[in-house]
Amino acid sequence: MHIPAEPYLPDGQVHTILAGDGLRDYETALKMIGISIIYSEKAKAVAGALASHADLVAFPAGNGRFVLVPEQEALAKTLCKLGIHCSFGSALLNGYPQEAKYNAVKIGKTLICNPKTVDSSIFCLAKEEDCAIISCRQGYTKCSVCVVNDNALLTDDPGIANAVHPFFDVLLVQKGRVRLSGYPYGFIGGCCGLIAPDTLLFVGDYKQHEDAERIFSFLRNHGIYPESLSSGPLTDIGSFMPVIVK
Repeated sequence: MHIPAEPYLPDGQVHTILAGDGLRDYETALKMIGISIIYSEKAKAVAGALASHADLVAFPAGNGRFVLVPEQEALAKTLCKLGIHCSFGSALLNGYPQEAKYNAVKIGKTLICNPKTVDSSIFCLAKEEDCAIISCRQGYTKCSVCVVNDNALLTDDPGIANAVHPFFDVLLVQKGRVRLSGYPYGFIGGCCGLIAPDTLLFVGDYKQHEDAERIFSFLRNHGIYPESLSSGPLTDIGSFMPVIVK
């Protein structure tokens, strides 16, 4: 068992993930495939289903580090016991873009974010590591991005697709095909993630997405097999993040 070096790119079979309460309904199904869950606490300043989204309160920075919202002290203690270093950024405020400060995605030496909305602690960390910054207008960046491998992404945001296209192989899929309780729709990045180097797990049935065939072909071109955790529509649960891999 070890901590993966890359936030969303496990180098083995995932054993433990970090997620919000939205994944509790799927806990039994995850246990059946050998995955345990560490739950983030609800964001006090955020309303509705988004309050339980882990990608609004935790930013995995790689190499066993997380940047957390200050109120996530209990989560920090749990992660620290596993050998993960936790630091805290600034507090969230209700509403967009103030609730999206931690909703960025780091892939190797690249940070994809809206520089105007991302928390300064994350931006400074990326600058200190000499990361390339890919700027986009979408503050809900991680919600809108699924990391496929170190040079391929899925997104349902045209602006992000245009921004990353010179640097990543990107598949743009239709928005509005992912469920999010209390909202017209959710985002593709919030409903899926890698659980092994060659397996992308979807919360819900990816075959119900209108672009299912394109998604399947894109993933297979990159050596990735898509798997569905459950029947029913894809559901945005606020991302899940590998913490421990076998």
